Amino acid sequence: MERRQFLKNTAVAGAGLAVAGLAGWPETASANTSCLFGAHCLPRGSEVNQRDSTLALEREIGRKLGVFRRYSYWDEPPPDDTHRWAAQGGRIPYISWHAYTRNHSVIPWGSIANGNHDAYIRTVGKGLAAFGHPIFFNFHHEPENDPKNGSPAQFKAAFQRVRNLFDQVGAHNLRWVCTLMGNTYRGHHGGASTWLPSGGSYSYVGSDGYNRWPLISPPAWRSFEEVFSAAHAKAVNLRKPLFVGEYGCIEQVTATHPSGDPMAKADWFKAAGATTQRWGDVTAISYSHAFAMFSGKKMPYWADSTIASLRAFKAVGL
Repeated sequence: MERRQFLKNTAVAGAGLAVAGLAGWPETASANTSCLFGAHCLPRGSEVNQRDSTLALEREIGRKLGVFRRYSYWDEPPPDDTHRWAAQGGRIPYISWHAYTRNHSVIPWGSIANGNHDAYIRTVGKGLAAFGHPIFFNFHHEPENDPKNGSPAQFKAAFQRVRNLFDQVGAHNLRWVCTLMGNTYRGHHGGASTWLPSGGSYSYVGSDGYNRWPLISPPAWRSFEEVFSAAHAKAVNLRKPLFVGEYGCIEQVTATHPSGDPMAKADWFKAAGATTQRWGDVTAISYSHAFAMFSGKKMPYWADSTIASLRAFKAVGL
């Protein structure tokens, strides 16, 4: 429920690589010269919507984001005007379309797989095809977090059916990502192989992961490499690039942990950039520049939580 509220808030809120045409689709570019550098930005203060928050972060880092992260509901399908704004400005949208509505009504994966929604899915696919800009696309990211939608087998069948229907209507401007939670790659929820569809239905192994210590313990403070190493290993095994669709880190100094290292988050960002460069097969890293709730606790992931953290975040994206 907490993650869904986060998605609801961000949907309401509603110098990277500029792609000249669909033939120019990048495999890697821009962040630390090895991958696209992006973010999902949640409005705060006087910012009204996701456009405002994106522009504010871009001003802080002195460059345009390469990837623009935005979530969509079943009954509010992509693309929307904010996706268009982002793409027209040279950012590549990364879109997750979920099989539940804004009011949390579930569309069972089994019903999608059985063809009950084919006409609607084709209509959405035609709209994405007409969009005319490159899109990183994911059907129902983190499916293992939504058991009400059905079983892993039903998810895989639904993912494949959506992909097939979109292909049939010419949505060839999409590059498909299948995104699971980081701990699934570490063996939780039955493991990644339980959830990943057939290899031909997606191009990128997607993963989301966060460092929440000291507000959440265990686990202890974890580096970017520790958070994503299992997903990276799976991607290498499948011979696909890794796509980090969400990542975030909180400050180590908090009201309940005043003795933490004030430079820990800045160093975390620097190490994330070094790890991405060393791996060399990461297509994108998209930061959650946002406030969220996890296990009933406030998680301020803001990239600019301190001057040092912002400087380090900015340096990773140069």
